[in-house]
Amino acid sequence: MAATAALQLSGKSAHAFAFNLLPETIEAAKANPAGFLDHLKRPFDLLLKRAGVDLPYWLCLDIDDDKRLHIHGAFAAVLEQHPAIRKIMKTAWGKWKGRGEHKQLWISRKPCDDGWASYSLRNQRKVARIIGPRTFTITRPLQRKAEWTYSEIRRIMRGSLLKSVLT
Repeated sequence: MAATAALQLSGKSAHAFAFNLLPETIEAAKANPAGFLDHLKRPFDLLLKRAGVDLPYWLCLDIDDDKRLHIHGAFAAVLEQHPAIRKIMKTAWGKWKGRGEHKQLWISRKPCDDGWASYSLRNQRKVARIIGPRTFTITRPLQRKAEWTYSEIRRIMRGSLLKSVLT
């Protein structure tokens, strides 16, 4: 949640996203010795870098009632960057063809809120049984900002709590 709050404070709009993976992408990620998440993160980061897109983001794997693995996440970017980000996601993670292709990727038009992080992480135990313990990733710069955000929230809350105790 602190990462989402840090995205909200970044100066760019924080946007939630969901990405439905291809079955062959899931199988390749399961077979990757470096791990499922690494199989998804490395090509995404490489394509972002090649495109010159600086994108603070977090993502996690989720599973639906049909046991289908998919990605949930959030990033901070201006709306003009969304087409490039969409293309990079589909290039990195696979692109659906034919019917339903418009349902593969959803990016919120409205700013993301803290509830998206809670929703995205609700099935982490189920996901971990399938792909291993690492179900979540965050970019290093966003991690540092999230740590700062968390510390500031704690400092403010402690000050408020202390003030209420003293009055």
